[in-house]
Amino acid sequence: MILDGVKIALCVFVLAVFEVAATPQLAPFGGGPDLIVILVVALALWRGVEAAAIAGFAGGLLLDAITYEHLGMASLVYVGCAWAVATYAHRGEAGAGMLAPPPPRALPWLVAGATAAQVGSLVLHVLLGDHPSAGILFWHQIAPAILQTTLLGLVLLPLLRRLFRPPSTMSRVPRIAAA
Repeated sequence: MILDGVKIALCVFVLAVFEVAATPQLAPFGGGPDLIVILVVALALWRGVEAAAIAGFAGGLLLDAITYEHLGMASLVYVGCAWAVATYAHRGEAGAGMLAPPPPRALPWLVAGATAAQVGSLVLHVLLGDHPSAGILFWHQIAPAILQTTLLGLVLLPLLRRLFRPPSTMSRVPRIAAA
């Protein structure tokens, strides 16, 4: 458990710095890929809502501090994204005496999480009094960011799955002692 915390903290720091320093050069459009959302969705699927929310809060706070944004806005968006993905992805959990369902696919949940993060950020900006043009913002920020996050997720999700390997289904099955 402590090793997971160290891995999560290291991933949050590296991905936040990489998002601010390197991804603007990779982005041919206005919006860039959101690396923290990829980590938050991966943790929400494989480690649960607590780990994802803590990573999202820390990553959002770090991004806001690095980019001089309103402190806590990205944290709020990422924690909401972590809660939504963890809650709705595991709706079909097995009850008593049932077989465990297959684990949820990560890529559709990444698209949903990236969309939720972009829309949540837009809603918070509107609530704070920033009045962005919806059409320009959608075509120059939201749509390219979702597309680039999804494409980068194709590379990062297998790496994060290897780093945060989900528990196997056999470890959740209670062992019955032979008498």
